[in-house]
Amino acid sequence: MKGQAIGVMTAMGESSLQVLDRGDGPGPDSRGLFQQRDNGTWGSYEDRMDPLISSTNFFNALQDIDGWESLSPSEAAHRVQRNADPFHYTQYWVDAIDVVAAVADIEGLDTCLIGGPQLAGVGDDLPWPSSPFCAIGGTCPPGAVSPLGMYNRECTDFALWRLNAMAGVTGDPWKFHNSDLTLGNAEQWLNAWNRQGWDSGQEPEVGAVAYYAANVGGAGSVGHVAIVAGINDDGTVAIEEYNGMAPPDDHQYSTRNIQPDEVSAYLYFPGDD
Repeated sequence: MKGQAIGVMTAMGESSLQVLDRGDGPGPDSRGLFQQRDNGTWGSYEDRMDPLISSTNFFNALQDIDGWESLSPSEAAHRVQRNADPFHYTQYWVDAIDVVAAVADIEGLDTCLIGGPQLAGVGDDLPWPSSPFCAIGGTCPPGAVSPLGMYNRECTDFALWRLNAMAGVTGDPWKFHNSDLTLGNAEQWLNAWNRQGWDSGQEPEVGAVAYYAANVGGAGSVGHVAIVAGINDDGTVAIEEYNGMAPPDDHQYSTRNIQPDEVSAYLYFPGDD
C-alpha cells in the first residue's frame, strides 16, 4: 500500500491527477499523469499518455530503487522522477493516503503508513516565522522566546519544532520542550541527547538532527543544528534549517545539500521511549 500511495502522491504533485498533454518550462516534453519525459525511459508518447502504462512504468522504476521502502515517500518519488526538489511531494502525502484508503476501503491506513517519524512539515512551516528574534551580536527584544522555550527563529527553535511535528504534536502540550530537555544552544545538543539516552551516530537518516559542534562546518562558537530532509543519489545530504545563512538572510528558513561527513554527528529521532 505504501508504494501505491507514493504513486498517487507523485501524480498529485506532477499533474493534480490529470493526464496532461503538455509539459512545463523544465520539461517541455513531459506528458501524462507523472509528467514523464520523452527520453526513452518512459516509452512512447502513447505510453506516457496511457494511465495504466505510465503508472506501471512508474511502479517498476520505484521497485528498482534499492531500499525504497525505508526512504521518506517524497525521497522515494524523487529517486524515480529525478525532479529538482526532493521535498516537493511531501505536501501531497496525507491526501494520497486518503485517496488510496477510500478506493481500497481500508480503515486506519493513515496510522499504518504515517507511523514513526515523518517530515511532517512542508518547507517553512514554523508557526512563528515573523516573531522578534535576537539579532546577531545584539540584545534580545521582548517576546524573543518561542513557545518551545527557544529563542525565536534560531536553528534550535526550528529543529525542535520539526521534532515535535514528526511526533505528531503541533501545539501545547509539546512532546519536546527546552524546559524539560535543557537543550540549550546548538553546541549542547549532543550532550543533551546523551543525557536522555537517545542514539546518535555518523550515518545520516531522514528526520535526524544534523549536529555541528562549535566552529565545525562554518558553525560559530555555539554550534548549529539542522534537520535531515533527504539523502540524494550522489550521497549528499539535504538539510533544512533556520538561521543557516549570513546577514541579511539570517533567522529565516533555507535548504542546502551537504557532504555526509560535514557534521559532527547525527542525532537520531528520539521515538517514543
